[in-house]
Amino acid sequence: MSQPDLQRAAIVSIEQGGQPEDSDSRIEAVEVSFAIGTLPADDLIDGAVAIVAPRYWVLEEARRQSNWGATGLSMQDVLILYSIATAAQLTAAAIIAGLMKLSAAAFAGRGVEDAQAAWTVFDEFLIRCFKIAGASMVDVKETDNSWKIVARSGSRRFEGEVAKDGRVIQARKVS
Repeated sequence: MSQPDLQRAAIVSIEQGGQPEDSDSRIEAVEVSFAIGTLPADDLIDGAVAIVAPRYWVLEEARRQSNWGATGLSMQDVLILYSIATAAQLTAAAIIAGLMKLSAAAFAGRGVEDAQAAWTVFDEFLIRCFKIAGASMVDVKETDNSWKIVARSGSRRFEGEVAKDGRVIQARKVS
């Protein structure tokens, strides 16, 4: 596969004693998207793993190519689940800083103009990083630079923030 058009790296923390495949164990996630041609695909994997190493971690990667007429889109999604039971816990800010060091050109995503668009971005993130489908929006509040979102899926409650440029700044399970 050639260089992906869109690359996203998400890092998800797993609570102490939790299992990566158990969505209830996933407690916090951050993601950075990269501009076209910014990083070779394997460098994104190596760089993202280096952020959480030497902790216990699991890598999930998906590469997709579409061809719809004259144009197509290739995507690379890297998801790293890491255990907070080992060493000091990484903060969301430290993870984002580490991912940003991989590239000077972070992707300015699709613009998020209203609450519904912010919810769509956040819901897709919950599906991708927390393996939660069918979440419902509880509350969305606009700030100067972002949308603060509260969501619920069954007994689980999530809080997060979506930047107005379409980046999910952070999401965490709060109950």
